[in-house]
Amino acid sequence: MPNTDADAELCDIEEIADFVDDFFLEGSGPVDGIDEETAEFCTTIQDGTSPYPASDPYFLETINERWQCCFLDWDQECQSLYDEFSIDTRFNSDNCNSGNLNLVDTLLQKVLNVDTVCCNTWDNYCQELYDEIELGTYVPYKNKDQLKRVDNVGMHEQIFLKLQKESPEFKQLYYSRQADLINTTFSCDNMLNTLDSLIAIIDPEMNRHINRWGRSYSEWKSNVSQLRTFVEDRCNNLSDGLINCYDLDGPYNLTLEVFPEGAGTIDFNTLKDISSFPWNGQYYGGIENLIDADPGSEYDFLRWESKKGQVIFPNESSENAQFMMQESDTLVAIFALETAVEDLNGGVELTVFPTPSSGMVTLEYNLLNTSMVDIRITDMLGRELRAFPSERIEAGREYTKEIDFRSFNSGSGNFILTINTESGSANTKVTIVN
Repeated sequence: MPNTDADAELCDIEEIADFVDDFFLEGSGPVDGIDEETAEFCTTIQDGTSPYPASDPYFLETINERWQCCFLDWDQECQSLYDEFSIDTRFNSDNCNSGNLNLVDTLLQKVLNVDTVCCNTWDNYCQELYDEIELGTYVPYKNKDQLKRVDNVGMHEQIFLKLQKESPEFKQLYYSRQADLINTTFSCDNMLNTLDSLIAIIDPEMNRHINRWGRSYSEWKSNVSQLRTFVEDRCNNLSDGLINCYDLDGPYNLTLEVFPEGAGTIDFNTLKDISSFPWNGQYYGGIENLIDADPGSEYDFLRWESKKGQVIFPNESSENAQFMMQESDTLVAIFALETAVEDLNGGVELTVFPTPSSGMVTLEYNLLNTSMVDIRITDMLGRELRAFPSERIEAGREYTKEIDFRSFNSGSGNFILTINTESGSANTKVTIVN
């Protein structure tokens, strides 16, 4: 479940991931909780869809954790929550040690076959195993020792952390999606406007509901005030959470523009078809942002232009590109009428292999025009790590160059190899894994 405490630890995985995506979908339920007397009026009690009476303590725990189980319907998630709250009753060490576990629950025996610690300690890891076995989604892991219980962190969380560590694509998507949401749906302005619009709908009906169900209008207003404070605290904390948990820096102000006006749209990370410009947001250093220029019917894409000269990968003329912020910037997608497109690739064809590499890579390149050429290597922030002497290269010949990244202590990470010619430049990304 999402961590919805206003003062929750910033580095809680569920806080950043689940809370951001689910807060407005799940809701936070009544502020003071639902007691047994109030539970008698639950829709699921009135229509008989709840298999448990309002007096059942586990039913009360369930509807206070997920109020939809009271007011909407009793679905599989409600049942799973109920099972989780009642697990101590259904399972204990006496049942386990007596050898009668199969008589209690055959699924629990399957859980024990995976992890015998669950016999005496039932935690998030055990519950996730139980749920996966029950749903038929459990898959035995070949490297099971890498997914063992760590500080009461369940298997899903461990897979999440493993993906973050080992998959640059997942890491980029995860970070950028949260940043996109913070700038749009979950911005303070948008969340508070959403709250105010709901209050405006509910407020005229409150006295009628109070007359029927009790309590007072002033108490409702107090609860609304608490909810507003909660939203303000949480939307401000989301940005701090990304920075502190994932070693990002910023945020930096970002402005997106197109030139000429109306010539095309921009996709930025998971935000598609941005068409109203200038578009403003705040983004973070330390993670790549994906940019995609989509020209209008009468235009071709020409190039990207960073007003601060930040690196665009693989090069400024690529419609689908990446760039990492290290300061506030304005990024412009420049388009031209179809008859006026320039060749800005520098007349260079290049290949680097292998990538990823442990250090040694081979660069193969050729030019369409004879030119002086210099080659340099930078990190993703544009800091130069190695520059090779300029040399004159003849057109139409394939040149090969061996480059040892270990010779300049690059370490692991992504780097940009740039070939500059008299007519332009071309870039390619190199991944080094030590």
